[in-house]
Amino acid sequence: MGKLFRSIIVAAFVMVVAAAVVWCLIPEKKGDVTVKDGEITGLEEMVRICTVDIYNEMPVKATVNRKMLFGIQKQTGSISFDIEHLEADNTGDTLRVWLPREIVEIHEATEPNSWEVIDTKGLTLFTSDRMTINEENRVKEKLKEVAVSRLYRNGTVKRARAEARGTLARMLANIYRKPVIVSDSTPNGQPRRL
Repeated sequence: MGKLFRSIIVAAFVMVVAAAVVWCLIPEKKGDVTVKDGEITGLEEMVRICTVDIYNEMPVKATVNRKMLFGIQKQTGSISFDIEHLEADNTGDTLRVWLPREIVEIHEATEPNSWEVIDTKGLTLFTSDRMTINEENRVKEKLKEVAVSRLYRNGTVKRARAEARGTLARMLANIYRKPVIVSDSTPNGQPRRL
C-alpha cells in the first residue's frame, strides 16, 4: 500500500505541475480596444518671439517621503513673449508698444537618458529605498520650479527681455515704417507665484 500511495502522490504532483505549466502558456484573452475619433477642444493662435532657448543639465539631490534621491536631469525650454495681443499706442509719428510678460517654459529633455537616477535611499529603518513614479514626478516638478527661479536670479530673463525689446523694435519698424519705442516696465521679469 505504501508504493501505491506514493505513486498516487507523485501522479497528483505531476498533474498539478502540468496544469500550472499549461495555465502559464495559454495566452490571456486581451480586452477589446475601442478607438474613438479625436477632437480638438480649443484652438488658440499665439504669435511669439522666442529670445532664449534653454538647455540645462541639472544635478539632483531631493528628499520625498523620507527617501533621498540622487540623479541628473537634462532640461530644455525657452523664454518667449506673446506678441499677438501687444499693447500699443499709435498716436503721432512714433509707435509705442509695451513688452508683455515673459513666458518661461522648462521641460525634461526628450533625448535618451534625460532622467537618470543614480541612487535612492530610505532615510528611516522601515522606509523602502525604492522611489515610486509619483515620488519621482514630485521631484521633477520641484526641479522645474528651481530651474525657473534660477533663470530669474542669474539674469537670463533680464537678458531675454532686453533682446526681445530690440527684436520687437526692429521688426515693428520694418513693418510700420516709422520709429518704434518698446517700453518695459519690468526689465528683470515677473516671476510667477506658485
